[in-house]
Amino acid sequence: MPPHLFTTHNALLGFLLSFDAALLMQWSLYFLPIYFQGVLRRSPLTSGVDLLPYSAFLIPFAMVAGGIMSRTGSYRPLHAIGFGALAVAFGPFILLGPTSSHTTWVLVQIPAALGQGSLATTILPAIQAALSPTDTARSTGVYAFYL
Repeated sequence: MPPHLFTTHNALLGFLLSFDAALLMQWSLYFLPIYFQGVLRRSPLTSGVDLLPYSAFLIPFAMVAGGIMSRTGSYRPLHAIGFGALAVAFGPFILLGPTSSHTTWVLVQIPAALGQGSLATTILPAIQAALSPTDTARSTGVYAFYL
C-alpha cells in the first residue's frame, strides 16, 4: 500500500469516513438482530425479516444519493446528511424495549438506512476525486479494506 494515498487530506478523510460508516453499519446490523432475538424473542428467520425495513430503505437512498452526487458533483453535503441522519437515528434506538411496537422499531431503522445509503455511494468517489487516476485501483482496495 503506497503511503502517498494517505498524504492527500481529502483522501485521508475519506478513508476515515469509510471506516466510520462501516463501523456504524456493522453496529446497527449486529445489534438489531440481537434486540429482535434477545429482547423480542423472535426466531433468527423472523429477526432477518425484521431487518427488511433497513435494507428496503438503504438501497433507494443509496441510489438517490448517487444520482444527486452525479448531477451536482458535490459530495460533502451528502456526507453531512448521512452522518447527521445516523446521529439522529441512533438516539431513538434507546427507546427500543420489550414492549416496543412494530411501528417503533421500523421507524428507527429508516433514518439509519437514510444515513447509510447516502454514505454508501458517495465516499469512494470523494476519495478517488482527491487522487490521480493511476491510484484508482489502490484507493478502492484501501476503501474496501475498511468495509
